[in-house]
Amino acid sequence: MENWRSIISEVAKEKVRGASWCARRIAEAFIALSNSVEYNEDVLCEAIDLALKANPSMASIYNVVTIARKARNREHLMKLMKALLKYMRTAHEKVCSIAAESIMGNLMTISYSSIIECVLHKAKDQVDTVYVLESRPGGEGVLFAKALKDKGFNVKLVFDSTLHYYMSKTDIVIVGADSVGKDACIINKVGTSLLALYAREYGIEFYPVFESYKIHPEKSCYEIELVEREFEIEGYGKIRSVVFDRTPSRYISGLITEHGLIMPSRLGVKQAYEKFMEELKSLVRLD
Repeated sequence: MENWRSIISEVAKEKVRGASWCARRIAEAFIALSNSVEYNEDVLCEAIDLALKANPSMASIYNVVTIARKARNREHLMKLMKALLKYMRTAHEKVCSIAAESIMGNLMTISYSSIIECVLHKAKDQVDTVYVLESRPGGEGVLFAKALKDKGFNVKLVFDSTLHYYMSKTDIVIVGADSVGKDACIINKVGTSLLALYAREYGIEFYPVFESYKIHPEKSCYEIELVEREFEIEGYGKIRSVVFDRTPSRYISGLITEHGLIMPSRLGVKQAYEKFMEELKSLVRLD
């Protein structure tokens, strides 16, 4: 059995994988804690605190923690987390299938998203070319382009600075989301907001794709902390930079979730979050 502290530390250090993976690992950390001899209320509080600090930009972690706080004892904690993991698996498959129905032709994306990878796999016969931004700082898009290329996609990895040129060749833009604020603004890899801005300029639809457990029920995007990381720049030295940015709802054509296409509005995300909680309650009582 993995140590719960090691799992949370792994999440805190992760620089490529996104909100779905982080949420799943945090849930697995709580399961590991529920199996641990050191389990007690004080240690649970410690685990909650460490989980929230692991990546403050990700509402998915916040929601895992919110559910963990409802645990009455170690058995209840395990039951809650197993139900949540089951929901995550089902939601992931649903949103991939829904989004795959909406895409065709040439599309553009940014960073490395497991959701977008799943969508593209299901829509492979409908896709001509996938333009992937290299996604600096960090360059996660390079890894994503390589993964898609290895799976037989026609992929073009493009410099972030050439976004404007390649947008003119694009039919649709789809991105993942690390968090969605209650104001329907999304937080994702830095560069996403510029991608949305250019899509709007060209009249191209821009769709974030995500599971509804990534919605923050209490905070707008501008209340959610943006994580900074340190990078080494050749010929210059070390710098610190934010690795996420905020894309306002006015640049978003629609939000694709496991509940279907929803409007990028406060009401839309509120209803999606409420459906998530209702469906989770059908798996295990939270009250």
